[in-house]
Amino acid sequence: MDPNLAKTISQLCLNGRPLPSGLEKLWAAREHGDRFLSDHLGIELFTSLDLLDAGYNAEIAQGNGEVLANMRAHRRVFSRVGFFAGTHESQLAFDFESHPIVPPVVRLDSEGQYEWQGIDLVEAIFRTGADLGLQETSEWLTSVGLPIGTVDEIGASTQFLPSIGDLQERYYYEEIGTPMAVQPSGLRPAEPHDPTSWIMRPGNEVQGALVKLLRLPPHAKVSRQWVQCDSDGRVCTLWFHPTAETKNVVVGGATFGMSPSEAVRTLGTPARTGDGWISFSIAAGRLRVGFDADKLNEICLMAE
Repeated sequence: MDPNLAKTISQLCLNGRPLPSGLEKLWAAREHGDRFLSDHLGIELFTSLDLLDAGYNAEIAQGNGEVLANMRAHRRVFSRVGFFAGTHESQLAFDFESHPIVPPVVRLDSEGQYEWQGIDLVEAIFRTGADLGLQETSEWLTSVGLPIGTVDEIGASTQFLPSIGDLQERYYYEEIGTPMAVQPSGLRPAEPHDPTSWIMRPGNEVQGALVKLLRLPPHAKVSRQWVQCDSDGRVCTLWFHPTAETKNVVVGGATFGMSPSEAVRTLGTPARTGDGWISFSIAAGRLRVGFDADKLNEICLMAE
């Protein structure tokens, strides 16, 4: 890759950070005439942030304090990440604070919403090309030196990362002068067989507990999404799935296979009820359980 171009991209797009090796390979392919990214996936690599500068600036606010606060909040997020590419409806950015060498990729859509696109550049490009055809995108990535391994359920690889969307929201309320209340962290370390202890604990800590519960090798990938983290990287939502390892685990008093009447008898007065589900307020947060054929088959625990 042209070193002068790399320097320009680092300074103008990545807040002075060096280009991850995967981005260098994308640019090398582009310099050799490969147009797959733009012609087939609709992804254009950035050499500047003119597009973002036009869409996120103080002039757009036109004196509206809330809009201006929103722009400032986005700008604070922009100082954390590095935008490197975009499509007609979204932009892709590396989150260097989550990992400085192999950063995960976050997507900013046309509505100003953030969501994780992949644990690394390869997964992000692969998922962006899903509509085209996974096989064709996978083969192209391999051809430019970016082979992709096993791709799991959407959200599985990034579930232990902080929520960039929640971070932008937190910045917004700080900018308008009404900071959000800080939720305390969980008092107990995450224990494998007590999922209620996972709420408001660091994502990497919960990851270790989950790996142990599922009897996976240390540092193994988790192939399903079980949790979601807040802006500080603490688990705020748990989707507890029924597996051979979890079917007998008690979550705040709930176990798979319970009948609705057993759940109420064990957990007390419901906070809310709906068609096939009941929610309860427990010490760890809000517990929602779902039923199929009068057997509990869904457990979700959320921080209050």
